[in-house]
Amino acid sequence: MVKPNGVGRKLNRGGRKRRDETGSEGPHQRPRLLLRVLSFLAIALCIGVIAGFLISFIVEAFSISLGQGIQSLCAGALPLIVISYITYFTPLLQPPRIIPTFNIYFVFALWTLALFILSALWRDGGNDIPVAEMLFSFTLSMILSISNRISFEAFLACAYGVLTGFLLYVALSN
Repeated sequence: MVKPNGVGRKLNRGGRKRRDETGSEGPHQRPRLLLRVLSFLAIALCIGVIAGFLISFIVEAFSISLGQGIQSLCAGALPLIVISYITYFTPLLQPPRIIPTFNIYFVFALWTLALFILSALWRDGGNDIPVAEMLFSFTLSMILSISNRISFEAFLACAYGVLTGFLLYVALSN
């Protein structure tokens, strides 16, 4: 019985990989590898920046007092718990089938810029309510919850958007 569309056929019967005439794996192999490394570095930096600021806010609150530290820790854990529950146990946060990657990039760049500006203004105002921790935790929770629900290219656009927003904040702040 012949299977349709070549399903089940062996593509390389000799078991050896074909190479081009030069013996290398092709001119496009090195740029793709570099692009993959840069992509994973961008994702790691994105999560590292958001998580790093969240952790630094919590540590700073513990250095002030135990009560503020516990309040800050609870404020940081709250969005993680709520968004994890909503994402994994309810059908509420289902992304649409098609989202243009530039839209994701632009939204996350603007959100991150606003996040850093709002947290700086809130913390400089001397407020004891840990709003910055909640916002950073919310952002980290959203990044982690959508990572498995959108394409890798869209998730990469999210990471580059976060990095762009952070770099804009650093460049524009004094």
